Amino acid sequence: RKLEPVSDLSPIFAKYARHPGIVDPLRQIFNDDVAIFEDKLNLKLPNGSPYPWHQDWNCCWRAHTDQLITCFIYLDDANEENGCLKVIPGSHVGKPMLPFKAGSEFEIDPAYVDQSKIVACPLEAGAMIFFDPYLLHYSAINRTAAPRRCIIYTYNPASLGKVNENRFP
Repeated sequence: RKLEPVSDLSPIFAKYARHPGIVDPLRQIFNDDVAIFEDKLNLKLPNGSPYPWHQDWNCCWRAHTDQLITCFIYLDDANEENGCLKVIPGSHVGKPMLPFKAGSEFEIDPAYVDQSKIVACPLEAGAMIFFDPYLLHYSAINRTAAPRRCIIYTYNPASLGKVNENRFP
């Protein structure tokens, strides 16, 4: 389902983690250079499982910093049939931490997902989406015969240091 980290394993992924087309916009947003916080390759194989509604900050990163921006880069064309990313625009405003579904410490309670506001993000291979750690997002099952892959780089301002450096001792 995923490989993490990938920059440590692949010179190509390490090179792209520092690509100006990715990091220059983030430098402008942070008004600082950037440090890699997390990097992974998500693999949505045919009939692969969905990735439930979640917020990266709420489920995964609260021990670190919320000064984070994720760059989600499709390696294959992505559409609703193969499980492209879906988001709730504006769900990050005010930095809400939505409650989890009963029995989960990852999936957001479906009662807090406004179905009328869901926007699919179908894009061609090589296209990118940037978002912060409070954005509510999800991807459905891949209903095609081909994989839908993406590389995900998350960055923090360099002035904070390598705040997630010890995630894989």
